[in-house]
Amino acid sequence: MGDNNDATPEYLASYGLPNVVSVAATDDTDRFASFSNFGATSVDLAAPGVAIMSTLPGARHDRYSGTSMATPHVAGVAALIKSQEPGLDDAQVKAKLLRSVDQKASLHLQGVVVTVGRLNAVRPLTENTEEPLTVANADTTKSRVSSPRPAPGGSTRDRTPNIAATVTDAETELRQDSIKLFMDGNRRNGFSYDAGTDRFTYTPPRLAYGRHEVEVVAEDAARNATTYTWGFKVVR
Repeated sequence: MGDNNDATPEYLASYGLPNVVSVAATDDTDRFASFSNFGATSVDLAAPGVAIMSTLPGARHDRYSGTSMATPHVAGVAALIKSQEPGLDDAQVKAKLLRSVDQKASLHLQGVVVTVGRLNAVRPLTENTEEPLTVANADTTKSRVSSPRPAPGGSTRDRTPNIAATVTDAETELRQDSIKLFMDGNRRNGFSYDAGTDRFTYTPPRLAYGRHEVEVVAEDAARNATTYTWGFKVVR
């Protein structure tokens, strides 16, 4: 997961100058790329940056991912704006870029970039973008973890019990990569999350007798994190 530029500024992107545009990366479904840095007040907009076709030496091509693949899209549109309206200064070009985004608040850009939007290459060239930008309301609602199994404080004779909980979010749809699982302080993979039922499940390797602690961390699209911890015993 990328860093929060609001908390840990990354330069030159965090200077906030009229000739600096800070760019996050999205995939081909407009979802925020998990590797990308973000910042609700410091990263301006998002652009495609996952599996982008690029040229290589020797007349070859390959696909790469990164904010380094997203940023050239924005630079290219800025150049198009400048070619169409050469009299614009840096601040005016930047304003056109930011005012013309496609806002994708429901697809993991809310609380991630200032504009809550992904670059649009056509709109700044064809539409009046002088109206003030309206940014969607920030999502401050945390995810909710409920109905844990085995029951908190309970016991089981099953040494490979089904670890489960319901994980929901009122504002955004969670995905499996929205959730982290820890058992007895160690990160665990191999769990599943069904977005249709909001149910998270995990079958651990054979557990030792005694008490075990489960911690589920759920982080939504706006980076609101919820941590839920419970314990149970494996008995003979």
